[in-house]
Amino acid sequence: MKAHQKAVIDELRKEGYAVAIFYPFEVGNASTRDLEDVLVREGNEALEILKTGELS
Repeated sequence: MKAHQKAVIDELRKEGYAVAIFYPFEVGNASTRDLEDVLVREGNEALEILKTGELS
């Protein structure tokens, strides 16, 4: 990852965004669009749990 890319990610996190990054070697031949769809779906479910404090 290049320095300017990391800077953008850091800026987004400072602004309150949750950022998850998978490196190309981790993604392999999986569809990045399909992976993003799964992450959003599962992330929304996790947010509902985390917002209620059930994991605390």
